[in-house]
Amino acid sequence: MKRFLKHLRTPAGIALMVVTLLMAAGAWIALAPSPVDALTSLAILLPALGAAISGKGGKTMYGSVIVANMKEWSMSGFSLSPSEITAFGDTTYKKFMVADAGDPGTISFSGNWDPADTNATLFSTTCKAGTEITNLYLYANTSTFWRVAAGGVIIVTKCDAVSLARSGIGTISFEGKVSGAAMECVGTGT
Repeated sequence: MKRFLKHLRTPAGIALMVVTLLMAAGAWIALAPSPVDALTSLAILLPALGAAISGKGGKTMYGSVIVANMKEWSMSGFSLSPSEITAFGDTTYKKFMVADAGDPGTISFSGNWDPADTNATLFSTTCKAGTEITNLYLYANTSTFWRVAAGGVIIVTKCDAVSLARSGIGTISFEGKVSGAAMECVGTGT
């Protein structure tokens, strides 16, 4: 099995997978009641594959200022905590319900550490002051970004987390807790 999986990582293995997928698609189209049905079902399934967005256009902005040298950002996402409501007599499965408000999650971003970066220093000063912020933007590209929705804030929980390896580049990271509203995506693009 390991040998087979190793083969799939080669150009020949990738070509084999592509040919197999095309043959399967061809058989699927041939088995459809009509060409229209085949194309309709493909048109429904293909958008589900989605378009990938490259991270190379990403950036982190604090207000109108780019926090320089950042290489990565992430969000934990919105979550709900269901409470168990299983009662006496419930013998088949446990039962749950949402009994509390949702948790809008956390955000984090990190990049190369540059002690001379005044924009990162500005953000660190805000963090250390305990200021709740509403103007942090996590860009995926020039026309798509995430921000905390109206009524919400980001409480910066960690800043200036510097790491420096002997054989690497120094890194710095920041984290925040989203409160009062979820993060929202603004714009679309690739």
